[in-house]
Amino acid sequence: NLIYSLFLLIRNLKVIFTFVKVRRGRVWHDVPVPIKESKRLKAAFKQFTATCKLEFSRKVSLQAKLNSEFLNIVFYPEKSFTWRNKKIFYKKGILNRTYSHFRWK
Repeated sequence: NLIYSLFLLIRNLKVIFTFVKVRRGRVWHDVPVPIKESKRLKAAFKQFTATCKLEFSRKVSLQAKLNSEFLNIVFYPEKSFTWRNKKIFYKKGILNRTYSHFRWK
């Protein structure tokens, strides 16, 4: 079912936070900041299309790239480039969680 597949895609790719650069002294920190529900979907699709453009070869059409990545996310998430990038993004957020108190200043 296409609608259920789209629902899975959206649920798997939603981004909860983004990074803001904060300077303390001479050091710049990437501070994780939560984003609003309305911007989560936009960020997820932006990440999805950007990954598809970068990871696949130029000889393949964008439609084929998006189709292939869509099927990988829905059925085999561990093989998906977008899923891997999301994992890296969240690892970075966990590592920089100690600096999250800077977002309130």
